[in-house]
Amino acid sequence: MLACFAPMAGAAAWTVGIAFFASFAIWCGFMAEPRYRSSLGRGGVVSKVGIGFGVAAFGVAAYAFVVIALASSGARLPAPAHWLSGSPAMSTFPEPAQTGALPAEGIDEVTDPVEAERLTLGQAVSTAVFVLEQTRSTDGAWPASLAVTTDSSTVISPDGVSLAPLPAGAQVLYSTSSDRREFSLTLLGPLGAIATYESTTRALNTTVP
Repeated sequence: MLACFAPMAGAAAWTVGIAFFASFAIWCGFMAEPRYRSSLGRGGVVSKVGIGFGVAAFGVAAYAFVVIALASSGARLPAPAHWLSGSPAMSTFPEPAQTGALPAEGIDEVTDPVEAERLTLGQAVSTAVFVLEQTRSTDGAWPASLAVTTDSSTVISPDGVSLAPLPAGAQVLYSTSSDRREFSLTLLGPLGAIATYESTTRALNTTVP
């Protein structure tokens, strides 16, 4: 139970500790078997259960170690969230660094329509990148393409996940590297504002004409 529910938080040392206690349980079970056989003439249920749980816990610890090790390089295997939550591996894709952007609550106060478009596009790209990171495939690859809804109001992933609302008339440009480990996302506004995110630099740049 501890092997499955321990809040490892990306710490490989947890898996080593669990593997040690699992090995201890297996050893105790094997050591107890001869005693049961000499006293009862048969093996003991308790020792067999201990060995079984020990083997299972050792297997879980070994898999958890692989999950944590691969997560540090950006690859993700199916695993409970608490194995990685709070670890540096879960922060390999930080919130985009913005250039010249204002908080969302400041957009409505901007009177220049082009400047407002720039801020809106920057916010949309930031939101899309954040959702992309949350829904990134377990092998670490980014989607091969993105799409927009039929009413052009939302940019979506290939499997239909809503990434961010689109300003009216905005165009979406998206591309990936050949191995899909890096990507570029650009939104072009009808007034000429541009917001671009490059995963290689993890920076969001917004410009106006």
